[in-house]
Amino acid sequence: MNRQLLRFLKKLAILGLILYATDFTIGNLLEYFYFRINPSAPAYFTTYALNEADEDVIVFGSSRAQHHYDPTPFESSLHKTFYNTGKDGQGILYSYVVLKSILERSPKPRIILLDLNPNEFHSTQADYDRLTELLPYYHTNKVVQEIVTLKGPFEKFKAHSYLYRYNSQLLTILMHNLGTSGDDTEKGYEPIPGQVWKEKLKDFAQEEHIDSTEVRLFGQFIEEAKKANCEVYIIISPTYRKYQQQTRSTQIAQAICDKEGVFMLDFNQDPIFLSNRSLFVDPTHLNEDGATLYSKIISAELTRKSATVLSAYRAQVNTSLTSH
Repeated sequence: MNRQLLRFLKKLAILGLILYATDFTIGNLLEYFYFRINPSAPAYFTTYALNEADEDVIVFGSSRAQHHYDPTPFESSLHKTFYNTGKDGQGILYSYVVLKSILERSPKPRIILLDLNPNEFHSTQADYDRLTELLPYYHTNKVVQEIVTLKGPFEKFKAHSYLYRYNSQLLTILMHNLGTSGDDTEKGYEPIPGQVWKEKLKDFAQEEHIDSTEVRLFGQFIEEAKKANCEVYIIISPTYRKYQQQTRSTQIAQAICDKEGVFMLDFNQDPIFLSNRSLFVDPTHLNEDGATLYSKIISAELTRKSATVLSAYRAQVNTSLTSH
């Protein structure tokens, strides 16, 4: 009996070693090629955002951020470098990871723009499932570890497997190591040219179940940015939907911004955009023409806001010097 048990344990140990060796070998191979993918690939922009981005003006948010903020108007009016870390399908969870990763490096960004969806804090498991995109960075980034584990109670155990961290990236690794062209982006911004929304404006309402974790991380996002002495702007970009009242997410975001003394710019129901469906590709995304117009409006607004912030700062410094 003892001999059979010993034999079983020996076979089990050998099997474990084989599995570990397979996971380690193939996983490291996938890791090697993942971090050598084509610079135009979407995954490359995540790597850049987490490990390298240090521009003066940095945009955070979902696909609406990625497709709505054209760098040219910002750079010409603010005279600062610009990068857009917006990412398709992501939200405040991803934005928080990127911000914290950037702030751990130096120099810090001067201006931070966080684009919120009108229903940003609506609870959905998909928001957490999309965090698998961050798994390749799990063992090198403590903030990634903190947020990815929110996906489920066993995630921190599964993430120790190399194969698990890269199994959702197999197609990306294959395509973008074979010279396949990626997205047409400029400094993280991806325009959507040649498409126009043709349907009429419709009323829109969505029941929101608020995710307290996302609300908490939104508050922490603002706190971390302010602690780093960044100018922070929370912005809701245009939609081609008619809302009868402000969403709960917007109300919560506004209350937090008021408490923290942060500017919030709500363009969700801006009449310029609601009256012109040709600026949209669908009800929630601007096309290239819309993004160009919107970016000019926002950059002009920031120029005025930045002047106000600078004036207040100088007044505070002068008061401090006079008192001494």
